[in-house]
Amino acid sequence: MMGQANTFLAMILIGIMFEPKMKKSVLKDMGSVFVLRLVIACVFSFLIYHYLPGPLLHRQILSIIVFSPILSIAPIYTERCGYDRSAAAVLNSLMLPFSLIIMTILLIVLKLY
Repeated sequence: MMGQANTFLAMILIGIMFEPKMKKSVLKDMGSVFVLRLVIACVFSFLIYHYLPGPLLHRQILSIIVFSPILSIAPIYTERCGYDRSAAAVLNSLMLPFSLIIMTILLIVLKLY
């Protein structure tokens, strides 16, 4: 019962922290984090798909999971590290649909639908 509230509370927290008005330096940092995350995900996906031992289906699923959305708890960790929490909330909100699109494309390309 208590665990069901976690998703709701995490989304409320992101909504509270969401402030799209930011300085250019923060936007530049967000862009570099966005690109870095995608590059790292592509590298790990490639390595998992081609070099991880195991059945093909397992490797395909793990390759897709690498592109899953950022954790909804990330803005809290970001704030505790001393960085702008609203930047993490905005980045989290932007990464969610982008990750879902990439994962859907990979499902179609790998014929796992």
